[in-house]
Amino acid sequence: MSGSSYFKQQRPQYATTDASTFLSARLTAKGNGSSDDSFGLGLIFALGAAVNRPVYIPVGAKSFGECWA
Repeated sequence: MSGSSYFKQQRPQYATTDASTFLSARLTAKGNGSSDDSFGLGLIFALGAAVNRPVYIPVGAKSFGECWA
């Protein structure tokens, strides 16, 4: 933090990380565009935090709602 008035950190890079390290959001969420996947996403994020593994959200996934704004 020397010479800076705020904390700054680079985002993690996963180029060399094996795909099996990631938890897929598809494990707990339907992702069909009509189901409410709030509980499933909360569950997979909590699990990822508990086991220290990143969560993979498929490309093109859209999120809606006040908490994602």
